[in-house]
Amino acid sequence: MHNLVAILSGAVFVLAIICGIGPQNLNIITHAIKKNHSLTVSSITALADISLLLAGGIGLSLSDSKTIIIIINIVGVIFMCWYLMTKVKGLFRHHDKLVIKNVKESRKKAVIRALALTFLNPLVLIDMIVIIGATSSHYHGIDWLNFILGAILGDLMWVFGITFIAQSFSKQLNRVGVWITLDVITIVIMLVIIYKTILFLI
Repeated sequence: MHNLVAILSGAVFVLAIICGIGPQNLNIITHAIKKNHSLTVSSITALADISLLLAGGIGLSLSDSKTIIIIINIVGVIFMCWYLMTKVKGLFRHHDKLVIKNVKESRKKAVIRALALTFLNPLVLIDMIVIIGATSSHYHGIDWLNFILGAILGDLMWVFGITFIAQSFSKQLNRVGVWITLDVITIVIMLVIIYKTILFLI
């Protein structure tokens, strides 16, 4: 049961961080709705996410410097507060529907774009390396491994989940209400995460 809690914590944490409309997720949804190399794009994105997640988690877990961990947690809180504010502000703005052109492109171009939107996206780098990596430092031993495993499962659930949904329910997904609901859920979870991280720092 204890191991399951750590795994679920990792999965829920990652889902709270990566859920929402961003360049990376929008790219996945676009390919899924157009059914244009959607599985390839989803797989490349997930593998890239996992590599960054492991880089952050392993790098921090091998570090004995409490100062570095504290600094990274502080940076994480600052970013999460900023991210939270952008989500809150977004609720009071007009949510335009996604406009997706039904234009096919090569697999090579699709792969390059998926990699660029992961490794060249500052938000993804902060999410996977700084925030998730810093949070994994709260766990030790088998709990750390279970948290990382949960984080990977959470990422896979999200990436392939939105791919399946976008392919199956493209018309229903492309509505303002869906994205507003998702943003509200993200805001609530982010508040919980910020609260717990501040308690860790105190």
